[in-house]
Amino acid sequence: MPTFCRFVRKPTEKRQAICETAYNRGMKRLARLLPLLLSVGLAEGVFIDFEKSEGPYSLSPLARVTGAGAISGSGSLECDSREASGAWNHCLTTAPGLFQPRTPYTISFRYRNLELGPESFLHLVLRDPAAGDRSTLFSLDLKETNRAHEKRIRVTIPESQNYSILIFIKGRGMALVDDLRIQEGDGLGYAPALPASERSGTPASGLPSGPGEFDIERPRLQGGPTLNVADFGASTAAADNLRAFSNALEACRERRAARLLIPPGTWRFESFDSPLVFAGLTNLSVEGPGAELVFFRTRPRGGNPFFRIQSCDHIAFKDFKVDWDWRRAPLASIVRVETTAPDGAWLDCRFIEYERFPNPRAQVRVMEGFDPVLKLVGFEGSKDLWEGHSEEALEWLEPNLGRVRSKAANQAARAVFRGIQAGQTFRMRHYNYDQGGFHIDDSTQMLFTNLTVYSCPGMAFIVRGESHHQEWSGVKILPRPGEPRPITCTADHFHVNNSMGWLKFEGCDFGYGGDDCINIHDNNFYAVPTGPATLEGRFFRAWATPVREGDPLELRREDLSPAGFTARVKSIRVNPQAQTARIELDRALPADLGELVVCFNRRYGSHHYLIRNNRFGRNRAAGFRLQADDGLVEGNLFYHHQMPAIRLETGWAMSGWSEGTGVSNLVIRNNTFIDCNPVKNEEHGPVLHMGVFRRSVSSPDQKSPYAVFSGILIESNAFINGGGAAMTISSAGRVLVRSNAFYGEKARQATDLNRSVIMVSFASNVEVRDNAWVRSPHVPRPGVLWDPETCPPPRCSGNRLTD
Repeated sequence: MPTFCRFVRKPTEKRQAICETAYNRGMKRLARLLPLLLSVGLAEGVFIDFEKSEGPYSLSPLARVTGAGAISGSGSLECDSREASGAWNHCLTTAPGLFQPRTPYTISFRYRNLELGPESFLHLVLRDPAAGDRSTLFSLDLKETNRAHEKRIRVTIPESQNYSILIFIKGRGMALVDDLRIQEGDGLGYAPALPASERSGTPASGLPSGPGEFDIERPRLQGGPTLNVADFGASTAAADNLRAFSNALEACRERRAARLLIPPGTWRFESFDSPLVFAGLTNLSVEGPGAELVFFRTRPRGGNPFFRIQSCDHIAFKDFKVDWDWRRAPLASIVRVETTAPDGAWLDCRFIEYERFPNPRAQVRVMEGFDPVLKLVGFEGSKDLWEGHSEEALEWLEPNLGRVRSKAANQAARAVFRGIQAGQTFRMRHYNYDQGGFHIDDSTQMLFTNLTVYSCPGMAFIVRGESHHQEWSGVKILPRPGEPRPITCTADHFHVNNSMGWLKFEGCDFGYGGDDCINIHDNNFYAVPTGPATLEGRFFRAWATPVREGDPLELRREDLSPAGFTARVKSIRVNPQAQTARIELDRALPADLGELVVCFNRRYGSHHYLIRNNRFGRNRAAGFRLQADDGLVEGNLFYHHQMPAIRLETGWAMSGWSEGTGVSNLVIRNNTFIDCNPVKNEEHGPVLHMGVFRRSVSSPDQKSPYAVFSGILIESNAFINGGGAAMTISSAGRVLVRSNAFYGEKARQATDLNRSVIMVSFASNVEVRDNAWVRSPHVPRPGVLWDPETCPPPRCSGNRLTD
């Protein structure tokens, strides 16, 4: 038997057919090997140790088996793209037939990065090569250096049997791979929900309580005058009312007005240079029943928001609408692909809602699969074309037919466009993370009541800095009725980035956005020790992770566990070009920190948030990203979210956006989740995701053994027709999941063995009790799964299967 394989089990006709398929596809060398490899079956799996140059795989010219510096034994796979010019450099593909459909597998391997460029990394992906990216089950960006590392992934193969492991190097670099093992079975523990199970009846103690009730103070309006913007020259006939409104706001400041009235009508704003600035105002109510403020900018990319609210206190915004001028520049459009270039160089797209598209300078920023029947993005099997992301104008062939050109430099990199068929429908975004709606900085006791945001080219609301105690009540972010608008805001509906917290949402309705509905977090960054009391922050951007002298900086270890050390910043010097920051602390660093640390700026704390009785739906990304302490999520409806409805997530990346400092004392209660995460984003495709990423934002194998999430109560929720698992609980401790109901009556394109399960790994003190799974043929194993290698069995009781 060859040294790269070990098998058991006798041959079958099916396995012989797999070999014939490989031969017919032109893989003659593999076809000669496969009868031997499969002759005794796959029950104990495939082990490829690269001791010989032949095996159940094909190599590109960039890869070879070598004994030089082998990770183990006498040989390893060497991947070398140092002389290559491509963005993605293919090295290895495993033979077809190593994976069986509807079967769980555990995949493990070892690797060592020897030489990588600044933006390069080893990349491993599991997909059907013929189907391309849309079939990807997992992908790993492997950036760790200095030594050999081992990875282990669990995955379930869907209906297709043509899945293969592919190994690439992004950019230029050199790496070794060894000991690739494909093991049938996921090795997970299983506590099934049983028909005879009765409620446990055991009272729980020490439960998280959430933030408790708190109030936002209303403006104190006694004695101040009431002003009207019309008295300062504002007019519904004017093309731009910025100066008139600004004069009215200056008068409010000088005269300490109690109210500023905006009469009914449409008020237009077109100035790029300045938003409506509310600065240094106190005890003011801005009211506009029947008023609509419509904005337009010729250059929204990097431009100012609609409203900039700075250093205000006790301000209310009530009863008006906000919109972008779609007649001049739609934020997004529905397009149907009519023609594709054979080499993937371009797509011709018909703008089906227009006879003549109103903005001839429109850009193609993102294209997202769109279901014309359901009228939503993020449906099962949908595909986003980020490869088309650019700032170049469309090439117009007809008044409503535009050509989208690929940015890829060579045909091999144009696979994204080559996979598109005529007749497919997409939502084409012309704006993406551009000018926002309300930017709120360093402001307190703010109230937003009965506002409607029809659209804006970026985030609808952003809260930052010393801001705290703010409330959104009855706020709607929905498309204008009666118009063909496929998007509201092109980014998050609501985004908190480094604030002081105390946020309340009640009776709101957010939908049709380009990213998450609500994202609450403080940012972090990683650094390397450079002296007795100095650090160098890496991939450091001051706008994302503001740090100033005197800030308390807490250091965490690479796995986010506490280093037991917090110090004040004595000085900081930022190099924007290099994206680094030299930070001097007011006391010496501990000696055992390791090669890098993760830094939390404890000046900020976006804690205490209450999100109750709202609707969130038909959204591209997640419902929530909750990445701060002391929260209550209660009585909300989540429906048709492309990704998990709720993500409790924290992590850091070596060259990407890093956010979150962990979550404690969170209650998720009495919510309804319908048809969330149909694309099965994240490992196991959960409706509620709890996990950590390290070094790369795409690292499901990099969970932390430290309980970054602690004191979490998930109770009395209804999970209906989720795409994959009901929830994944990892890097967590003190978690109670009780009295929830799980429904899976809707068939999916492929049966997921882990659909509607509760998945636990890298966690401790997890209790799952008194939950009910409604019997469904589409939920093969209702109950609780856990990883015995990384956590003890959860305490399970009273979990039952019902009709």
